[in-house]
Amino acid sequence: MTDQLQNRLDTAKNNGIHITLNIDDKETEARLIEGGPYNYVFDCCSAGELLSDLYQNRMLAYGGTVAMMAVRDMVSYPWGLLHGAEARIETSCHFDADDLRVLLFLYQQELVKIPSMVSHTVSIDETARIYQMLADGNPDLFGGIFDWSENA
Repeated sequence: MTDQLQNRLDTAKNNGIHITLNIDDKETEARLIEGGPYNYVFDCCSAGELLSDLYQNRMLAYGGTVAMMAVRDMVSYPWGLLHGAEARIETSCHFDADDLRVLLFLYQQELVKIPSMVSHTVSIDETARIYQMLADGNPDLFGGIFDWSENA
């Protein structure tokens, strides 16, 4: 996992992520290339050159997957990234019922520690504010839960 914020890297490490790298560290790119190819790349920060970097540095394994979870205006990628590796890109903006079922299972097994990953629990009326914080790259926003109970 890469990030710019140490608190996110520390939380990821405490939640079982094996490798955490600060993207601002000069050695991170070389360490990422050296560690590849990767079977699964999970992007949740809209890394602008991610797909080009994966292709140019041959960092996506044969049959690999790139999961793009973050908000972005446009996605473009080199054709060879997927074609030659028989790879795929998955994208999602929201969790579906099956994702929530898996998350609940992982939580029950104590493999995911939700409180350490949530900085904001707000009513659905505050959606615009939270999404603005996300768009602004606000480092105080770590993870959010929208509470719909007041609107039920």
